[in-house]
Amino acid sequence: MLSKIEKAIKRFEKDLKTKLQAKNHFTSLLSRFEGRRDLLELFFYADNITDAQNLRLELNDNLDSVEVSNSHKKWLIFGQIDMNPESSDFDSFVEKMTVIAFEQNCVFDGWGIGIHLDK
Repeated sequence: MLSKIEKAIKRFEKDLKTKLQAKNHFTSLLSRFEGRRDLLELFFYADNITDAQNLRLELNDNLDSVEVSNSHKKWLIFGQIDMNPESSDFDSFVEKMTVIAFEQNCVFDGWGIGIHLDK
């Protein structure tokens, strides 16, 4: 039987692999929206306000903006940064965000980019 720590590490590894695979699909679609992209948006979740605030403090040094709000019995930590997912350092950035969240007892849920459809 796996210990709690082993289960957490397996979940972390699975989450990271899934995010990196999703990036390949997502970036293949981005070329359609060149010049209409917004900031990169990042979504994290915490089970309690203390973990959420601790993560916010860690993310302040890495992102352009970070907000914490209550969301359906969990805490949402929403961040933004001016970064292109097609850049060469994006995979290491996703890994870094996943690690920071894990270290703060939170989950990096994923990322997205707003698209301006009026251009």
